[in-house]
Amino acid sequence: MDRYQKMQCWVILKRFMVGRDGWTFNKTLDPKKLGILGNKCESVLLKPIGFEDIESKLHKFVYSRPDEFANDMRLLFSYGFMYPQRDQIHRVVRRFSESFEITWKVLTEKWSTKERKRNKIFKRGRTNNKAVHQKF
Repeated sequence: MDRYQKMQCWVILKRFMVGRDGWTFNKTLDPKKLGILGNKCESVLLKPIGFEDIESKLHKFVYSRPDEFANDMRLLFSYGFMYPQRDQIHRVVRRFSESFEITWKVLTEKWSTKERKRNKIFKRGRTNNKAVHQKF
């Protein structure tokens, strides 16, 4: 993940952390401790995660691709969806998830457009160099 992408991921994360309901997911959520799934939690391997954990991974350069960041965000949101639908946490996570997916879609499109332009310029430059070398 390049520096530009890392900074944009960090901005997304900070918006959630300092937002009105960010307190819900700032600390590590452990589904086993929450008792949401009861005994089902033992049969499924679930790792505890929170916004602070994701921020730490960003600062330590653990993520090699932006998709790894997005997967951790979605994992955290999936834990919130385990709460009953009428619970406040479920409502918060639904709003967070929708906002994240919209923002993430725009960012990935922006990154892919930038990458295509960079590749097009690189290919054009390489093609012109071959033509120049063939003349001499």
